[in-house]
Formats: sequence, structure tokens, C-alpha cells
Amino acid sequence: QVLFPSPPFLSLHALIALCNFSSFHSPAAAIATPKNSVMSSLRSHTPALEPSKKRTVSSFHSVNVLQPSKKRCSPTPSASSSELLPGLPDDLALLCLARVPSLSLLWRVSASWQAMVSYSAYFHSLRYSLGFKRQQWLYALLHNPSAVETSSHADMSVAPAFSWHAYDPISNSWHSLPPFPHPGDLHVSSPSFIGLLHPVQCASSATKLFMVAGSRLEKGGINDTKRQGALEPALDCPLIFDTQTQEWSEGAPFRIPRKWCACGIAAGKLLVASGCGREWDMALSKSAQMYDSGARKWVEIECLKSSTFSRAGISALNYKGKLHMVSGVGVIYNPGSGKWEDMPRGMKDGWSGQSVVVDGKLYVVEESSGRLKVYEESKDEWRSVPIEDGMLKQMQQPVAGAMSGMFCGIIRARSTDQELQTEDVIRIVNIRGEKPKAVDLRPPFGKIIAMQVLSGMVL
Repeated sequence: QVLFPSPPFLSLHALIALCNFSSFHSPAAAIATPKNSVMSSLRSHTPALEPSKKRTVSSFHSVNVLQPSKKRCSPTPSASSSELLPGLPDDLALLCLARVPSLSLLWRVSASWQAMVSYSAYFHSLRYSLGFKRQQWLYALLHNPSAVETSSHADMSVAPAFSWHAYDPISNSWHSLPPFPHPGDLHVSSPSFIGLLHPVQCASSATKLFMVAGSRLEKGGINDTKRQGALEPALDCPLIFDTQTQEWSEGAPFRIPRKWCACGIAAGKLLVASGCGREWDMALSKSAQMYDSGARKWVEIECLKSSTFSRAGISALNYKGKLHMVSGVGVIYNPGSGKWEDMPRGMKDGWSGQSVVVDGKLYVVEESSGRLKVYEESKDEWRSVPIEDGMLKQMQQPVAGAMSGMFCGIIRARSTDQELQTEDVIRIVNIRGEKPKAVDLRPPFGKIIAMQVLSGMVL
């Protein structure tokens, strides 16, 4: 049961037949119907990922484990690379190949086409201008407990304890991101399960990854017996990774650094709400700000009515352009009006787990039971989605980005009488069709701290 069925290798002539050459005479035709002609999700960009092996011991037998490589298998482009299409100059060949709906089909033809898909920024900008959506990659923040934790990357020979890695579904490989600024020593365990599910609060737009908040042991707490074990905010400003430039930058400083806050993206801006500073403060616990990364400017917005979110450490979920948060109470932020709204009663009452939006529909994953529910707005009620027992049990941090018909989440390492899992895995769930399917993706190493899905990088 493979999530991504494998098409056979296609001949060059068969692939060229997929190109709509009439679009050269009528460019609008290539753009007018992207929903029908363009496979715009991760599904369309993903090659056949054959299962390498079954789980060693598992109570859920439909999950296969993917074994991605840690190095790109395509060659580095060089001047000696063969021409893209025999008999055509490369600039014209790019115009043809940019119209092929599936990147995974292109990847399967030749080394020169693999290099084009991986390294040509012009090729991807051309596809985007034609109405194709950006390819989606999975980004994971990993913790290597055996690495030396350091506040500086001056010594590049020292592996950081925390690092971001991106999974490319086309080449089935992981890529390391550059070290983020001032990595410090993030603290991933919390007292009394505060912020347990999201120890590092993150968000993402189409092309930007935001590290918003986290906690660390107080620097002065080592010598102060009263403060030993106390946690302080780890970040003084949001850290932003741009997938197009492949560079980190520091956002404008927070007015007051936070830990265990809520964050999300709406109208292209970052919302940061509630949380704690070095000490708990009522005013901060109800405060909220929006950040415009282009203008590098924070704007105060209407305060929350309750401080109940101050130690939640949750994601503010963008559903139909509004940000939704639940922690005891349910609230919705409307960026159009700049106001907080009460959540509909049925939505709030049925919000019994972590949430994710897939193809514009709101789902809730119940971690303990593994139950999956979808919200029906017209009725203000939730409907159960039939899934195989155990598929979503113990899943954390479900994310989807712009993937179509799919989402993924973290399954923690665990050992029970029924199952042995020695490491964290990322479970990718395909909810298209009558019966959802899933595969497990292994990270390069360590514990998975956070995940986001956003546009891929051109290497």
C-alpha cells in the first residue's frame, strides 16, 4: 500500500506529448485552467516512494517506512551537461518543459532534467508565472542530544544541537538548512506539560519559515538557587528563513520576548498572541501583535479577553482567512476587522485535539484515540472520518501547508506491549479517496521538535 503509486519511466516523446504546445499560440490557455491541468499539490510533485521495509513491530500494519537519502542523487549541473531537448536551444526547451504538469515525471527522464528541476531558479519562476503552484517541501527542526550545545556557530566543525532540515519529495532526500542565528540552548521539556506539544513555536507563509518563540534555562539561574531550573524566553526577535534566498534573517525585536505563545499567519502577516515573559504577566498574557516582515514592523492589535492562552504554546490555525485558537475557550482573529470573535459553539465543543486545514477543510486529530473529524460549517458540527485503527493515534503537530489531500504529523518514539518504535517518525497521511493511507518518513537523526510545510528550495 504505497501512498504515491509509481508511474513507469516515460519516453521522451511521451513526455513531450504532455506539453500543450498550442499554449504558445494561446498563452492564456495554459493559465486559465490550473485546477484541472496542473497537479498543484505535493501529490503531483512526488515520485514513487517505494516502501523499504515494514515496521518491525506495529499494531498498525498499513504504514510503510520511507528511507530517503541524505544527499541529493542528481548530479551538480555543469557546462558539459547534455542539452535538455535534442535539436532545441535550452531557453526554448525550458519553455516547453515548464508546461509539463508533473515535476516528478520530469525528474525520471534524465540527469540534465533532474538538474533543471533541482537547480534552475528560472525554470521554477517560469512555472509559477504560468499558474503552477510552488512545490511543497517539509521542514523539520531536529534536536541532536549528543551534539554540543553552543551559542555560537563560529566553530563550523561543531554540530549544533538544534538544526533545520528540509525534505524534498521529488528526489526523496533531506537537505540541511544553514544554521539559524544565535541558536543558544533551546529547552525542549516544560514544567507541568506547559507548551509540551509545541516547545518551539513556529509558523510559515508561502515562502517564509518563522521561528517565533521558545524557552531556555535562565543564564543567571545557575548561581541563583531560587531561580535554578527557571525558564526564560529564548528568542529576542523572530528568526525568518526565506526559501527563495535560502538565508536566515532576524525580524524586528519583540517589545517583550515571549515563551509558550500562540502564533500563526493571516493576510501575509505573523500573529503572536499571549504567552509569558521571564515572569508571568497579566497584560502580556492578553496582548497580541501582528508583524509585517516586509516593513519590519510590529503593530499592536486588540487584546484577548482571557489569559487562558498564556501557557498553551499552540498554533493559531488559518481557516478561511481567519486565525482560530482553542485552549479552554475558543477565539477567532479576523484580520479584516482587526477584532477577536467568539468561536461558534459547535466548532468549539468538537475541537477535541490538534487541528489542521487540508484543501480548505478543517480537521481535528484526537491524539489519544486517533480519531479524525472534519468540521461542517453549514451545520456547525463535526463529522467522523473513517480511518484504520491506530493510523493517527499519538500524532502531534499535524501540518499541511498547500499540500492537496494530505497532511503529516509527528509520531513519537515509544515502546509498548503492542509496538516498538525506537525513533520519531513523520507520518504522511493521504485522506483522498474512501480509505486514508499513510507512510512514515524517517528524519535524518534525533528528535523532531517542530514541523512546517512550505515552498521548496532551488538548490
